Amino acid sequence: LILLAALLLYLALYPAGEIGNATLLMTYAVALVICALDIWPYLPGRKRELRRARPGMPGTPLSVLLINVLQENEDHNSVLARIRDSQADVVFLSETNARWREALSPLEADYPHTYLLDKEAHNGLLFYSRYPIREVQERYFCQDHVPSLTVDMDVEGREVRLYCIHPRPPRPRDDTQHLDDELMIVADELREQHRPAMVIGDFNEVGWSWMV
Repeated sequence: LILLAALLLYLALYPAGEIGNATLLMTYAVALVICALDIWPYLPGRKRELRRARPGMPGTPLSVLLINVLQENEDHNSVLARIRDSQADVVFLSETNARWREALSPLEADYPHTYLLDKEAHNGLLFYSRYPIREVQERYFCQDHVPSLTVDMDVEGREVRLYCIHPRPPRPRDDTQHLDDELMIVADELREQHRPAMVIGDFNEVGWSWMV
């Protein structure tokens, strides 16, 4: 929209007949076409890639709440209140250090099944569940300081797998290789699953990632 507005303003102020102006207008036009192609799949009316879940489908419902708390944030009470209001079956929190783990310890009365991995540098992960946990794998897919959790749960007699991830975000226009690789590893594993499975987390996806 900004590019289009700039083009219209330029046309209003300067004639298009001169060679320099014509070249600039052609450059603007090419840029507009590229931008339009980028956003075309996301415009209203385009075909949805995912089907919406229908209410009343068979199976046990599982509600999941994800919160990236932002490690420096000290408003623990608001996060506690949000979790309690949600009444979620599973709560997954990222960017949680030891201070956050201690502040959220009252949750363990309502969520007896936990895996609590507090870390600094925005890499902590806290997992709370009302359902029993069969197994937790603490995994480091692409970077040895960025953990992910693969959690197998017993949901009323049925095994359900949750991939809980928080890949490291790239800086603006920085390489997204580690982020993309982690998402692809999880996607490949997901294709092989013969049980209900879900990927949850703050994916930190950016517009210049090829995964988008």
